[in-house]
Amino acid sequence: MSEIYFILLLTGGLTFYFYKKRIYIQTSSLAIVMALGIFTQGVFHYYLGMDYFTGFTGKLLSGIVLSLWMSFIISILASIRNRKFRELHLLNPLNRFGIGTWIASSSLCGIIIHEQFSQITVPVVILTIDSIVWMFYIGIIIPYFIKNKDQEVNGIILLSTVSTQSLVLLVHSVYQGADTIFYFWFITAGILFYFICLLFILKRYIFNKWSIVHDWKNTNCILHGALSITGVASVSTGIMPSILVQALWTAATLIFIFVESIEIARLVKRVSLFGFREGMWTYHVTQWSRIFTFAMYFTFTLLMEPQGPFIESARNFAEAAGIWVVISVTFIQTAIWFTSFRYISKAHEQKRKSRIA
Repeated sequence: MSEIYFILLLTGGLTFYFYKKRIYIQTSSLAIVMALGIFTQGVFHYYLGMDYFTGFTGKLLSGIVLSLWMSFIISILASIRNRKFRELHLLNPLNRFGIGTWIASSSLCGIIIHEQFSQITVPVVILTIDSIVWMFYIGIIIPYFIKNKDQEVNGIILLSTVSTQSLVLLVHSVYQGADTIFYFWFITAGILFYFICLLFILKRYIFNKWSIVHDWKNTNCILHGALSITGVASVSTGIMPSILVQALWTAATLIFIFVESIEIARLVKRVSLFGFREGMWTYHVTQWSRIFTFAMYFTFTLLMEPQGPFIESARNFAEAAGIWVVISVTFIQTAIWFTSFRYISKAHEQKRKSRIA
């Protein structure tokens, strides 16, 4: 019961802060919940075991994740009430893909509630609402694929895959005896979305001029994250043969190395051009996608059972090194996020004063 009080207290405090500062969350803000959620439910759970996950530290992390999730959902509902929803979340066709973070984060929170608090009713309600939001989401993003002429396309569109596979994970958590046909079609749909999105992203970066500093986006790391969550969904449901799971993990690993090599080169270039503060220590909500994709890849690595000496050696190396990479990147990103609060508050205060003037 004390955990419930903690969650409600923290949720109330965050909600009051958003209300007082008149802050409406950005569409992709629930990427924060996705990142911390998979760190808690995936990395923490599978690496340290269920005893640690259901112990004090696991419950504390879960409480923080659930509080963030609920306060962000309340902010979204407030934008509907104050007639700002369309302006904030729907006007920009590319920004609409960020709604995928609402689905994926809710799925993760449903799983956490089910496993941490032995609840079944609440996760079922979340699954029902999540499914309705997913259908709405698919309806508003399909026109983008049909009419797209946007040269700014980036990895955010892969949230179509991530959100779809997250529903598979929630269904499997709540209804472990679900029909395998459901798993097959949803995982297949997620893979189809992946290949469609991959074609759009390749077209953008192969046939158009671009700069690694200005045009390579944080969300491009979802190129490997979307494969990883597909792998986790496939392993969890047992719907995919072992040889295909290993092929999927190999593909995710190669894309991980490729994408993160570009990220390192981009970071070096940005720091050399803009300095440490602006080049590295500047907060943007899309940075959380990196935590999510790293943690999801690590979770996939933990769950995958390798066959053959080469795959086994590669998997063991990724497991040994991955935990420290995920923890380090998570702490760094959290520190960047907290230090950004002062600048966000100043910006909102200046905006408020300008309206008064």
